[in-house]
Amino acid sequence: MNARVYIGPSFPGLTEGTIFYSDLPPHLKNLFSEKYSSARHLIVPVSSLQQARKDMHVQGQILNFYLKQLLKELENGV
Repeated sequence: MNARVYIGPSFPGLTEGTIFYSDLPPHLKNLFSEKYSSARHLIVPVSSLQQARKDMHVQGQILNFYLKQLLKELENGV
């Protein structure tokens, strides 16, 4: 599996820039399924990191959609 990196905002349990070399740890799988479902979409291949960071801030891009969703989830404490 190729290395992947989390590009979203930090929150308890996950820090921006965390790199994953294998499958996600169980605590994150639980966090994504129970609380912050949009965060899993902000884990991208390291090879596409530069473009993903740009896309995250461009209206109409899917990463921008998931970033906005996650910010709502964090704000509402879903």
